[in-house]
Amino acid sequence: MGVPLEKNPIKQPASLSKMIEAAELIGRDFSFIRVDLYDLPGHPKFGEVTFYPGSGREKFDPSHYDQVFGSLWKL
Repeated sequence: MGVPLEKNPIKQPASLSKMIEAAELIGRDFSFIRVDLYDLPGHPKFGEVTFYPGSGREKFDPSHYDQVFGSLWKL
């Protein structure tokens, strides 16, 4: 999608288990939801949720992946 991949190892957030627990709780009733959480010193902090990555405006390259991923949605 035009974003370079990180080549260096990324350290696991200290609050990862709490972040996963919160994301699973928030997202339990949805087929797709992105939950933004931030790992602050001592605790995670909630940012936002969104139902469409990139506000639904990101372009796929190659473009046929738009159909591939779209076909996975069960409405």
